[in-house]
Parts: sequence; structure tokens; C-alpha cells
Amino acid sequence: VLKSDIIAFFRVQNYKDFLNPPNFLRKKNLKMENINYLKGDILFSKCQTLVNPISCDGLMDSQLSKRFFVKYPDMLVKYKYYCDKKLLVPGNLWLYQGKVKRILNFPIKEAASNDVQIEVIEAGFKKFLNTYKEKHITSIAFPSISNPTLFDDGVNLKTMMETFLSDCDIPVEI
Repeated sequence: VLKSDIIAFFRVQNYKDFLNPPNFLRKKNLKMENINYLKGDILFSKCQTLVNPISCDGLMDSQLSKRFFVKYPDMLVKYKYYCDKKLLVPGNLWLYQGKVKRILNFPIKEAASNDVQIEVIEAGFKKFLNTYKEKHITSIAFPSISNPTLFDDGVNLKTMMETFLSDCDIPVEI
């Protein structure tokens, strides 16, 4: 195998990928004035609404979800109920009203045993964009997408988050 054949093969592969990128990569010239990247614990965010990444089967597999449910035990009971009744499915978001904060339970995969599913997250972002105003969400904090315990493909998820969240007219923390 010649080196030039290998280079030509990769050029063709990249060219095909370039012609058919995923939908969330097609948008250009993102306006990101509303997005702030912060370091720290999402549970201490000053945003009105915090995002809890969940699976749709009622099992917790991330430390962050466990911390949310420890802090909001009533939310855990409702989460289990909604999952048992199959009310939490990809594309459905559940907004829980705590005493001080609102928690947006955001499905990232169908089952805790699955890897994070891009199509599930994309469906969640679409639903969020279509409903955040009617739900009176005035600011929101998403967990860091660089955390490998939450997401496997940080680069694509970061791009997806920026693409969708730049369309919001509310402050966003990541």
C-alpha cells in the first residue's frame, strides 16, 4: 500500500463527511453572547434552572444525577414514577420545581446501561428551544460537556450545545 493511496483514502472519507455533516454542525456564524463557560459545581449556580442529565429507564448512572436526587429526594420519587409509566422518553423534558431552584430533567440516553445517545440529546435540545419561554425559564445551567463520566463525545456535544443554546435569548451557563 502506497502512502499516497492512504492519503487519498482519507481525503475521500473526510470529503464525504464534509458534504454530509450532522444537522447541528451545519449552522454557521453562531451568536454566543448568551453562553458563559464557568468552572464550579452546577448545584451552586445562580441560574433559575439547573439541568439534570438522566436516562429514561429510572436508573441513575452518573454522580451528578445522584447528587441532584440526594438534594431533591421528592424529585427521585417522581422520576421513578414517570419512568415506570414510560412518560420520560427521548424528546420529553421534565421540569421539577424545588423550593429554590427549578430542575430540568434532561434525557441523554434511553437506558442507563447505554452510551450517551446524540439523537436523544438533540431531541431534548429541540424540545427545550420550543418550550423554554412557555415554561418561564429565565436562565439555565447545563453540566459541563467535557466531563467524561457524562458524555463520550465531548467535541460533538459541545458543538451541538453551542448551536442550539445560541438560539436562546436567556443567559446560559455551561
